[in-house]
Amino acid sequence: GDVEKSLPDAARCIENNGDLRQVDGISFWDNGVLVRTKTVAPTDLGSLPPPYFDPFFASPGAFRLGLRFAFSRGCINRCSFCYMHKYKEYTGTEGMGVRYYPVPYLMDALKQAAKHHSDCKVVYFTYGTFTASKEFTREFCQAFRDSGLPMSFVIATRLDRVDEEIARWLKEANCSKVSVAIESGVERLRNKVLRKGLTDKMIFEGMAALHKHGLRVGTGIMLGFPGETIDDAFASLDMAHALKADFINV
Repeated sequence: GDVEKSLPDAARCIENNGDLRQVDGISFWDNGVLVRTKTVAPTDLGSLPPPYFDPFFASPGAFRLGLRFAFSRGCINRCSFCYMHKYKEYTGTEGMGVRYYPVPYLMDALKQAAKHHSDCKVVYFTYGTFTASKEFTREFCQAFRDSGLPMSFVIATRLDRVDEEIARWLKEANCSKVSVAIESGVERLRNKVLRKGLTDKMIFEGMAALHKHGLRVGTGIMLGFPGETIDDAFASLDMAHALKADFINV
């Protein structure tokens, strides 16, 4: 689960030669036996201290990579190639979906990054499904647009969580790129094997909305997974080209 309490508790326990079974929210091996302690309550994300960016920017040229920025925890997906569904089962957060950091918290952190690191020109919100909540997307885009921050941002999301209204908000807020994953150009494999939950219709409609508002789009496909044939792999490439993606990640 969330590590804000369990990680320092575990470190102190190890330092003092204590009993790790008394530390909540951890798993460890004990003589070949896997021990899992009681799960911890989810952290109130808005109560956390601001992120500490200095170590990232201490490396010369780091700003060219853009700043990776956590905006949420959790996931709405149950993709077969990801651990997240097992994580949610273990932590008891199955019904929570995406937990967003409050927009004022995010804006304060971004303003501090811009104030102390003027080279920071791009922020990457790519550790989750950014537009899973339309309300969060609207609130964030409005706040970012009105902030006057001298930077753009990149997001990752699902194409069934994009419509023309969301695409317009992103464009107006200076979003410079949207990353989406179709995984496979074969709907049966995409949904039966990979459990992506995306129809071809959802994919093309979402892409059309993004293109209509002039957003650059990067799309991801997977090659070589169980059940895929050579023809299936080329179908994925064909779909990525048909979508007119600006970037294709394989």
